[in-house]
Amino acid sequence: MIGSMRPKIPALAARLVGGAMLLVLLASRPGLAADSPKGTVEAARVALEEQRYDDARALVHDELARPETARRAPALEVMAISYLLEGKEAEAMPFLRALYELAPAFQLSDPSLPPRVMQPFSEEAARPHVASVAIVTRPGEDGSDYVLEVSRPIDRVAMSCRTGGSGPFAAVSLGSVGPRRYRFKLPTASVHACFATASDADGLPMGRLGTADSPVELRAALPAAKRGLFAQWWFWTIVGAAVAGGTAAIYAETRPVDVQPQVAKTDVTLGPQSR
Repeated sequence: MIGSMRPKIPALAARLVGGAMLLVLLASRPGLAADSPKGTVEAARVALEEQRYDDARALVHDELARPETARRAPALEVMAISYLLEGKEAEAMPFLRALYELAPAFQLSDPSLPPRVMQPFSEEAARPHVASVAIVTRPGEDGSDYVLEVSRPIDRVAMSCRTGGSGPFAAVSLGSVGPRRYRFKLPTASVHACFATASDADGLPMGRLGTADSPVELRAALPAAKRGLFAQWWFWTIVGAAVAGGTAAIYAETRPVDVQPQVAKTDVTLGPQSR
């Protein structure tokens, strides 16, 4: 009996040490009390790192019934990750699907998670979701700015850009120009790497255009007044019309005149002729 209990002692000690470390962590970080939403999720993440999956699920269990989506979403994430880390995909999928119904543009922030976790999240993110918001951009009417459009009304749209392939992203100012439409200008006339996020009132991501890891490229156009005469569309329209008219006039003046062939006339008398 005692011999059968001995192998469990190191595991029990590890759990006690892990619990003590967790208490120290929560005590040393203001705003992360165990009974606060942030503290609960933080404690659950620590439990995941220590492979205490049952403890992680127990910590966020009550959060799953919260009416606030901003509190339910992190709890659903912890539940899905804990089951996937254990190789229990069937148990993880209901929580994963519920998470993406709340936040269709959700992204995992921990790149160190194994493929057995990353792949189901990526596959679920690629599926269509009812609450998803599509984001598109197109050049503005005068060519000096861009218009960003979202597929349905949303509480907040944020955009960030940078020039070149590295460096920090900077927030881009968006001005509302109508329902679901925003106008923005890029600071320099060069290629910019950009991404945009549409969020609901609780801050959950509902739609994305690119990401910080895989941004979209946009090129700022110079204003019409600065592009010069040769960059104006109407200039080339006039040039084209003038060239076409001049070509027609030259052809009319230089084309060969049609000449009717001259036929020689010869009198022919048939029958016997008198001398």
